[in-house]
Parts: sequence; structure tokens; C-alpha cells
Amino acid sequence: MYLLFCNLPVNDIVGNSIMLPRLLSDILRPPSERLISYYECVLQAFTVHIYGTTCHTILMIMAFDRYVAICNPLRYAAIMTSNMVVKLTVSAWGVAFTLVLISLLALTGVSWMLMRAGEDGTRRFEKWTNETDEETQRQI
Repeated sequence: MYLLFCNLPVNDIVGNSIMLPRLLSDILRPPSERLISYYECVLQAFTVHIYGTTCHTILMIMAFDRYVAICNPLRYAAIMTSNMVVKLTVSAWGVAFTLVLISLLALTGVSWMLMRAGEDGTRRFEKWTNETDEETQRQI
């Protein structure tokens, strides 16, 4: 149980070390200089989502621990061994990392495709709308 309690401060340190420096630098800069590159944005989004997801998974594991302690008090020592707590802790961080990585890779792939399509997609759309406008004008 104490190992689960130790995970929350570690998770808070990870979350605060990525969010606060950027936040403080943006507060001290004038609004015209508050720009962030695409890669910094992706890195910050990844770490913020890791922070939130890990916090939730650790809290779920702590709820499971309390459930076992209340509903199965005589079997608690047999179920929640130190080996089981380590496995649950590693799985909390692993599941959070995997879920966030999959979702972030999917989103960055979509945004990368949209950035590449940028002007070409706009030109195709403008050409299509001009052609349809000419056809509708002929029909009128």
C-alpha cells in the first residue's frame, strides 16, 4: 500500500516539472512572444496526458486495494502481496504510457497529414468550388 502512495508524489513531480516551467516563462513574456513550436506542443501534450492517465490508474489501483481490504479482510495478505503491488504499479505506468502513446501517435499522424495537404487541398477545393460556380451560373 505504501508503494502506491509513493507513486502519486512521483507522478506529481513529473507533471509539475513539465507544466510549470513553460507556464512561468509564458507568464513573464509579452503576449506577442508566447509562441510554441509544434514539437514542443506534442511533447508537452504527451507528458501532460501521461501525468493525468497515470494519476487515474494509480487511484484505480488504490481503490482496488481498499476493496480487497474491506471485502476480503482475511485474504488481503494473500491477495495483495508485495509482488502483486509491484506488478500493479508497473502496469499503471505501462498502461498509461501505452494508451497515451497510441492516441498521440494517431493524432500527430492526422495533424501531419493535414499540414502536408495544406495548400494543395485548399487549391483543389477552390478549383472545385469555382467549377461548380461556373456550372450553376450556366444553369441560371
